[in-house]
Amino acid sequence: MSAATDSDAPALRRAAEERMRANAGGRPPLREVDLLRLQHELEVHQIELEMQIDELRTARAEIQAGLERYTDLYEFAPAGYFNLKEDGTIRLANLTGSSLLGSERASLEGVRFGALVAEADRPTFNQFLADVFRTKGKASCELTLVRPGRPPICGLLEATLAPSAHECRVVLIDITERRSLESQLQHAQRILAISTVSAGVAHDINNTLTPIILGANLVMDHITDPEDREMMQVILTAAARGSSLVKQLLTFSRGEAGERVPVQVRYLIKEMATIIKETFPRDLILECDVAGELRPVSADPTQIHQVLMNLCINARDAMVGGGRLVISAKEVELTDADVKAHAPAKPGDYIAISVKDTGCGIPPENLGQIFEPFYTTKVREKGTGLGLSVVMGIVRNHSGVLMVASTPGEGTTFTVFLPAIPEPIPVMVQPTTEPPPVGRGELVLVVDDESMVSETVRMMLEFNGYTAITADNGISALAAFRLRRDEVRLVITDLMMPEMDGAALIHELHAEAPEVKVILFSGLLEPEKRAQIDADRVACILPKPCGGDRMLWAVARALGR
Repeated sequence: MSAATDSDAPALRRAAEERMRANAGGRPPLREVDLLRLQHELEVHQIELEMQIDELRTARAEIQAGLERYTDLYEFAPAGYFNLKEDGTIRLANLTGSSLLGSERASLEGVRFGALVAEADRPTFNQFLADVFRTKGKASCELTLVRPGRPPICGLLEATLAPSAHECRVVLIDITERRSLESQLQHAQRILAISTVSAGVAHDINNTLTPIILGANLVMDHITDPEDREMMQVILTAAARGSSLVKQLLTFSRGEAGERVPVQVRYLIKEMATIIKETFPRDLILECDVAGELRPVSADPTQIHQVLMNLCINARDAMVGGGRLVISAKEVELTDADVKAHAPAKPGDYIAISVKDTGCGIPPENLGQIFEPFYTTKVREKGTGLGLSVVMGIVRNHSGVLMVASTPGEGTTFTVFLPAIPEPIPVMVQPTTEPPPVGRGELVLVVDDESMVSETVRMMLEFNGYTAITADNGISALAAFRLRRDEVRLVITDLMMPEMDGAALIHELHAEAPEVKVILFSGLLEPEKRAQIDADRVACILPKPCGGDRMLWAVARALGR
C-alpha cells in the first residue's frame, strides 16, 4: 500500500492544481496591492502567534516554578503533613513527616497513624481524631510517638477537616526539645522554691540543734558513768547528723561554699579510705589508685570530702552482699566538646576523681533523675534524696564537671572533674586536739532571740570560768552593753534577729567601741550581709550548731588567749 501511495502522489498533486485553477477561473486576479496587504496581515498574525507562544511558555515556566516552590514548601516544611482517613489511615505524608516518624514515605501510606502513638496516649489520639470529624472544626493534642530503632518524640498534632469531609489534614510538630526545656524550667522552679524556704528552715533547725549539741557537750564533761556517756554520745551523733542534713540542704539550694584553698586530692582520698576501712562492711573490697603526683585543685576541702563521702556511701548501698569499690584519681584534659553541656566549666586541665562500684547499677530510665532533689530509690530510712543533688551543686560551684556511667547488674562509675591549678601544695595545719583554756572571769555578752540558745551558751561559758549575760535582740544588747561597757570584753551574737539584726548590732558596737571583740554565731550568713560584716571586722564567724570546744577555742582566741 505504501508503494502505491507513493506512485499516486504526482497524479494527486496534478489533480489538485487543476482544481485550484478551475476554482480561480471565475475570480479576477489579485492586484499587487491586495497581495501586499495580505502578506502584511499574515506577518502580523505570525508575530501575534509567536507572542502568544512566548506568553504560554512564560506561563508554563511560572506554573512549573510555583509547583516546585509548593513541593519544596510541602515536602520540606519544618512540620510533618498528613492526610488521614476517618479510621486514622495515612493516605498522604510529606517527607518531613516521614522523617519525623523514622520511616519511608511509601511504607507509611496505608498504615494507621494510631499504631505509631505510644500505647498510653492512644485514647488521647482516638478522641482527637473523633473530635475532628464530629465537630468538623479544628482539634489539637500532645502525645508521644514511637519510632522503630530510634528514641520516641513528643509531638503536637493539629488537624482540620479536608473539603471532601472524608479526610482530615494533620500537622505534626516535634516538641521534644520544648518539653525538655519545660522540664528544666520546672526543675529550676522546684530548686527556687527550696531555696526560698531553706533559709528559714535552716535557721529554725540550727537554733534547735545548737542547745542540744552544746548542752550535751556540757553534760558529757560532768558525767563519768559509761552508760550515761554512751547515751550522750548517741544524742551528739544524732544532732550532728541533723546538722549535716541542714548543711546539705543549704549547699544544694543556695550554693554555699567555704574558703577555697589549694588541695591535693590524694590526701582526701587517703582520708576517705581510712573511714571506709573502719566503717564499711568487711565484705566490701576497697582499692585506691592515684596516678603519681597530681597537681592541686582550688577547693573547699570539707565540701570535696563531702562529695567523696556521698559517692562512696551510694556505692556501698549499691553493693548489698559485697563487691569492689575503686577510688581513683588522675590528670586529664577536657576539650570544648567535653564541657559544652557542663557550664560553667571551661576546657583545660582537670583532676578526675572516680568512684567505681560493682553494684546493682542504675536503670537507664532513672539516670536522668538521679540528680534531682529528694529523688531516691532507697527506702526512707537509708536515703533523703539530697546526696547526689548536693554533689552536683558542689561540683558546679567549683566550676567542675560530674559524669556518670552505669550498667544494670554490673556497676556504676561517678567521675568528678575539678580544674587543676599550678600552685604548690600548701602545708596543711592539723587542728589542735588540746582542751581549750578556761576563762578568767571575763564578761561575755551573748545575744540571740532564741532563749534556749543564749542560755545554753551562757551556762557553758560560766562552767568554763567566764561571766556571761544575755540579750534577745540588737536593741536590748546595745542597752546592756552601754550599762556595762567597761566590763564587756566580748560579744557573741546571732545574725537573724527581730528589731535589730546581728549585722546592724555589730556596726553599732564598733561605732561606739571599736576595740570590743565580736564573734558572729549564725547558721546562715546572707551574701548581702557578708560585705558589711567583713567591713566591721568580726573576730570570727562560728557556724550554728558547733561543738563546745570549738566555741571555747574561738572565745579564747578572740580574747587574746
